[in-house]
Amino acid sequence: MNKCKRCSQEYEVTEKDCEFYEKVSVPEPKLCPECRQQRRFAYRNEWGLHKAKCSNCSCDMISMFDPALEYNVYCPKCWWADDFNPLDYGADFDFERPFFEQFDELLKRCPLPNLVIGECENSDYANFAWKLKNCYLVTASDYSEDSMYSAYLIRSKDCLDCTFVNDCELCYQCLDTKKSYRCTFLQNCQDCSFCDFCFDCSGCESCLGCVNLRKKKYCIFNQEYSKEEYEKKRAEFFEGNRDLMKLREQFEDFKLKVPHKFASIVGCEDCTGDHLVNSKSCHNCFDMVECEDCNHCSLGVGAKDCMDCTGVTPCELGYESCATPENYFMKFCNVIWPKSSYLEYCFLSRSSNHCFGGVSLRKNEYCILNKQYTKEDYEELIPRIIEHMKKTGEYGEFYPIEICPFNYNEGLANDYYPLSREGIEKIGGKYAEQSVSEFKGEKYNGNYEDLDDVSGKVFVCEKSGKPYRIVEGELRFYKKMALPLPKRAPLQRHRDRVELRNPRKLWSRECGKCGVKVESSYNKDRPEKVYCEKCYLEEVY
Repeated sequence: MNKCKRCSQEYEVTEKDCEFYEKVSVPEPKLCPECRQQRRFAYRNEWGLHKAKCSNCSCDMISMFDPALEYNVYCPKCWWADDFNPLDYGADFDFERPFFEQFDELLKRCPLPNLVIGECENSDYANFAWKLKNCYLVTASDYSEDSMYSAYLIRSKDCLDCTFVNDCELCYQCLDTKKSYRCTFLQNCQDCSFCDFCFDCSGCESCLGCVNLRKKKYCIFNQEYSKEEYEKKRAEFFEGNRDLMKLREQFEDFKLKVPHKFASIVGCEDCTGDHLVNSKSCHNCFDMVECEDCNHCSLGVGAKDCMDCTGVTPCELGYESCATPENYFMKFCNVIWPKSSYLEYCFLSRSSNHCFGGVSLRKNEYCILNKQYTKEDYEELIPRIIEHMKKTGEYGEFYPIEICPFNYNEGLANDYYPLSREGIEKIGGKYAEQSVSEFKGEKYNGNYEDLDDVSGKVFVCEKSGKPYRIVEGELRFYKKMALPLPKRAPLQRHRDRVELRNPRKLWSRECGKCGVKVESSYNKDRPEKVYCEKCYLEEVY
């Protein structure tokens, strides 16, 4: 057993882990898998968007980089321009100084793109997005349109406040849901329509407050009614209390009365983790689809032979990297565009090969700290740099949080590992002050059922105290879905949904029915009744 140098917890390095480390020529990590994941998540800022000016042309833009941190951030026009050459910012490697110190200087010197988006239309307020149309504050999403305030939204339309939702339409406050239509407050559901407040339901229509149902209609809290009775009782349910957050709390209490499957694993072989689909030999992995031979990974599609990676869609032979789609042999990289290979410690680069310590590279080869070398000189220099980094204790570790260009409390790490300001500063992270007077205007004091008189009004989140507005497209959605105005700000609603998901961590526990041991994302101290797959299927079917 090894002892984590940050949290002091013991963690196991398996024989399979050692084989992988040897294959990619890296030493054993110094941190436990959870601390390594937290460090990577700090480098992924999806929701923290800022009004800023391009460092080159001074135009107004939206940026994932806080202007107060003074990085050299370009608007899309300037960053993609032919006259911008990242090699103009290169430097010789200094063997008298630590690598991360030199990389930090390059990171602050070289132009960075304001957002990570591609082929989006009328979706300026989006990040980590591809082929969105008419979307507002939608992040980490692809092929979706007319949607707002959502994350990990794939091939969906007219959705608002959704997270990990695929192939859905007209859905509100849904989480881990697929192929559903006109639904609200679903979690772990698929193929549902006209359902509200349901958990782990499949093929259901017109159900309310239900858990673990399959191909049912007109059910309320798992009790079946006639169509007429259902419509009457549903109307009474919503008319009695239109505070949807309180209704969700009521539903959460009902969820505790029924068994929960130990983890969401479908069509997998030799896998441990949660939200895994059609994968093989993946261990301690989360939110992975059609992946193979991966350990300690999350957010992957078609990944193979990867370890400690986040956002691999697909990628092969990746290690300690984040957001590296369609690439091969990535080590310690972050946000690498497709068709790249053999990169180490590269950041926000695309279509490059055989580079080390590069920033904003584009179709480059044999570069170190953005300086061009011949193939022969590069191959002679790299082993010397790696040996130097081993002496300084740097090689084999992802970028430290101390040089992260994002505020910790705005990034993905804050969703899964929230910390106080003191906690953030203790681990060397940056903290962004949260203004409570961002919007100017008259405070809204009206009825949240009134969908007409909100223009120019400022709302105050009932939980965070932060101000927010109701924008035009959002108001149209509430009218179409007959929903009241939300009492919480968009970012708070996002964090409420994240809290409903189990952590990306496993515990050993026993099935609540037969006692067999399982690796579950449900902590053994939680109140849910957790069943193994066999007992769960017997209960549901």
